[in-house]
Amino acid sequence: TTAPEVVWTDPSGGAQNVSLTTPIRVGFSRVMDPATITVTTFKIDNGAYGVVEQLGTTATFTPIKRFKLNTAYTVTITTGVRDRDGNPLEMAHVWQFHTVPPPPAVSRFVPDSGRAGSIITIYGVNFSDNPVGNSVRFNGVQATIISAAPTEIRAEVPVGAATGPVTVATAGGRAVSGIFNVIRPGEIWETASSGVISSLAGVTWTGSRFVAVGVAGTILTSPDGVTWTPRVSGTLHGLNDVSWSGDRVVAVGDVGEVLSSLDGIEWERSESPTRSSLFAVTWTGNVFLAVGADGAILASQLGREWVSLYSQTYNWLYDVATEGNLLAVCGHSGVIRTSRDGIMWVPRESGTTATLLAMTATEAGLTVVGHNGTILTSPDGRVWVARQSQTSSHLGGLAWSGEMFAAVGLGGVVLTSPEGINWTARLSPATADLTALAWSGAMFVAVGYHGAIIFSY
Repeated sequence: TTAPEVVWTDPSGGAQNVSLTTPIRVGFSRVMDPATITVTTFKIDNGAYGVVEQLGTTATFTPIKRFKLNTAYTVTITTGVRDRDGNPLEMAHVWQFHTVPPPPAVSRFVPDSGRAGSIITIYGVNFSDNPVGNSVRFNGVQATIISAAPTEIRAEVPVGAATGPVTVATAGGRAVSGIFNVIRPGEIWETASSGVISSLAGVTWTGSRFVAVGVAGTILTSPDGVTWTPRVSGTLHGLNDVSWSGDRVVAVGDVGEVLSSLDGIEWERSESPTRSSLFAVTWTGNVFLAVGADGAILASQLGREWVSLYSQTYNWLYDVATEGNLLAVCGHSGVIRTSRDGIMWVPRESGTTATLLAMTATEAGLTVVGHNGTILTSPDGRVWVARQSQTSSHLGGLAWSGEMFAAVGLGGVVLTSPEGINWTARLSPATADLTALAWSGAMFVAVGYHGAIIFSY
């Protein structure tokens, strides 16, 4: 004699974004009489049309005609339903659900290109007015939505996005737009004012600021690559390169000059074991290595006390790079030497007599640039392959962002490559010769003659 009860419904009361073909199910506390479960006792308003079935404790309404988009439906189970013992519901059970909205459509987005971090506005219809009700992807990479309305969404171009379609998804479906052009670091360059006319020869990023060095002891620092401040170096010798270890900045220059600093702002001179000019310095992960004229190679753990290493060459060395336990140097007349310990240096056949000025190492191998547009790559430092640079200008600066190589040189030339093999010339705002390049994790900065500085982010 116990009256049956409705113990669950699917969709539940107040459910949103219900599919247009979803069966409506009701669970009872007792096995019901199928003869009492009909379209008159299991009712759905707004012209819903379907068939009703009952099995055990569950009754199901299966729509034959699809539900309407973006519509609230009321479901009523009347007291006309009875269990198999003839007991009716004590009171009608009523609840509502809401069907999915119409699918979105994208008409345009403004602007149609931008860098990671820039904000674009996507125009269209049928967007959710709640940001969390929308999903925006740039060529598959999820974006952060800043704000949303039914006809427009403001979203931030995500880091790692590449040029491709923009996809907007809502509960009603998804829409794929036209192509959004993601501007990557290295593709568009701008000019910064250094505030000096002294030529700059080296630049590095310390984790909090760029440090640039140049002739007559010039040192500049910048937190953003745009605004630069001169610093007192304590020397009038030309400074040719600078490197950061994570704890200390080291600059090297003419007649064996070596400076060190904890922050790039306050500098002290270090005792050098050579009078040969030093052209490059790098941190290997264990020691600083500096190279220079007459095959000079110096090493220092802290950047303050230095020892000379024997390079087995008298060729001038212009750069040094390291990846793992592989060390490599390059220089005059195409010289390349590699070492596993910094003591024994093995000559390698570069295949060129062009002077090689800049070298960088990645997990994929080594890349070198130099005179007359020379570009060489090697997976291991042993076998070198010449690449087409599309320029005959001397290339003196090289850096790797993790996604893009950039190279700079005479006349302000700028080249980029995603893998060091295929190179593209970029429009450069510089006309002065560019000599060095650094990557901060977010932007490239290149420096050169007459205080020239350009940047790309």
